[in-house]
Amino acid sequence: MGYAAYNFVNTIYINDLQKYYEAVLNDTPVNTDAIFNKAVKMGFSADKEWFNEVIEEIKLDLDMELIKTSIKEKNDKHILHLNVQFLKYMHQQFNFPFIFSEQIWRFIATLEIFGKHGKQNWFYIDAETMEKHIIENYDTFLGSNVIQIFGKVWGFDYIISFFNYAQLITPDQCQLMLENNLYFKREMTRIMGSNLWKMMFVFDWPEIENGVKNEIEPGIFKSTFDIDEYEAENKVKEYVSAIPVNDRISRELKLIKKKNPLVAPSISPLIKNNPDIGRNSPCPCGSGKKYKKCCLNEV
Repeated sequence: MGYAAYNFVNTIYINDLQKYYEAVLNDTPVNTDAIFNKAVKMGFSADKEWFNEVIEEIKLDLDMELIKTSIKEKNDKHILHLNVQFLKYMHQQFNFPFIFSEQIWRFIATLEIFGKHGKQNWFYIDAETMEKHIIENYDTFLGSNVIQIFGKVWGFDYIISFFNYAQLITPDQCQLMLENNLYFKREMTRIMGSNLWKMMFVFDWPEIENGVKNEIEPGIFKSTFDIDEYEAENKVKEYVSAIPVNDRISRELKLIKKKNPLVAPSISPLIKNNPDIGRNSPCPCGSGKKYKKCCLNEV
């Protein structure tokens, strides 16, 4: 953890787990020791207990009693269980590779955002909690991970769909969370601005049940590629401004008091429109005096 190679070797490991899962589906024998030894060689823990637990999870079905007991006992066993079940769900429902689904799950799989509404509504994530989570994970200063956060916010719909499928949330809660995420997708669209064309890949993802489809959205994204940056920014602002925010979300996020809940970084470099004026330069007001003798102290 913490090294640049971590994401790379983790991708290899997760892909090996997918191969194991596919072998289980086909009733094909697999040498799990080879997978474990490869993982250790790449830098993973040599403690085989964690590995055996993951391997067993891949063979298990969704276990609601395990989830309830884990929450009651305040341990995180259900997080690992749901992690594996989500990877399998995405593979079965959408034919998505484990490595894609793992990135989405890692964004949301934190005890910091679950359990805000009691044990009966443990997996319901309200708009305020989600907004705080996005801000804490997003580099609002430099925008260095804006594309990653954009994709993960877009992918959150799949987790909502999984929670609904697993009956971890009610249908009403599912609809509320989808509405909330529609707002966050709107905000991420605003933040990307003239770079929105970089996110065209989200339209290649399959739609979920109850998802909201916007027919003109792909065209808006694509159009930011081949027009002037300033024009693209204005086009995106105009598009985002036309997307209404419902009253419930406005109340939950207190949007009346906040101008921009998610702060957009300055992705483009700052370019001065006029050169610096030296103290001994002619004053730009046209008086004929030096700048220091004329308007310097009036600025």
